[in-house]
Amino acid sequence: MANKRPNPPPIHSRFKPGQSGNPSGKPKGLLSTDEIASLMAKFCRLTRDELQGIVQDPKSSMIEITVASILAKAAKDGDYSRLEFLLTRSIGKVKDVVAHEHVDVVERLKDVPKETLISFLKERVRA
Repeated sequence: MANKRPNPPPIHSRFKPGQSGNPSGKPKGLLSTDEIASLMAKFCRLTRDELQGIVQDPKSSMIEITVASILAKAAKDGDYSRLEFLLTRSIGKVKDVVAHEHVDVVERLKDVPKETLISFLKERVRA
């Protein structure tokens, strides 16, 4: 397949077939998603003043300052967009869950022909 980029990189610097684009992997020292999630859980218990103290402390790491300032901003102004972004990037998006406990399934299916239900269930069991 022809290269469709307008200005492809020089041939000598292109990846060889089977060569990784990041042979060294993730740089050492980066926090895992579990570590970020635990940091957020820890900081969620703090007051705004305590979070501000972390932000202003010269010994705080950049991730501590980032998480503390995002949580402080959310607590002060109700601005949850940064918090949502951080949560999404660190622990992933929360899937929408539909509550089924209030749905009367039998009532909804009473008008569906029995043959249709059996055929649907058979297809689902095969899948």
